[in-house]
Amino acid sequence: MKVKVTSIFVMLILIFSFSNFVLAASTTSYSFRVLNDPDNRQVAYNIAKAQHDMSLEVDEVGQFISIIEGRIMSLITEDIVTKMLGDGFGESGTAIYDTNTLDITVNEADNGVVTVTVLNKESGEEGELEYNPSEWPDISDL
Repeated sequence: MKVKVTSIFVMLILIFSFSNFVLAASTTSYSFRVLNDPDNRQVAYNIAKAQHDMSLEVDEVGQFISIIEGRIMSLITEDIVTKMLGDGFGESGTAIYDTNTLDITVNEADNGVVTVTVLNKESGEEGELEYNPSEWPDISDL
């Protein structure tokens, strides 16, 4: 009986020791492979240096322009949704929004389906979204 308990105890110690050894080897082996290979070490250094340099750069003008453009896009989006849920886009059923980089055209068909076409002026890429308000849930109680 004493031999069985001792052997089980020794087996458990060996299993735990081996599993800790395997976990430690797998955790550290990647970093040693990177640091021991000159090419990988240089790549890792370049990435870290670029990230550090980017964190030090403060382009206040660029940040301001980005904030303004984001706000303009937010207002355009809000206006489109408000008109879609409200009175619509007037008699013509069309609204055109022109930003620095995008042309946004909204057309409302007679059946209420709204099509939003977005054209990127720089790349020429065009996308189209179609919304059918009759399929939306009733939010008048909100």
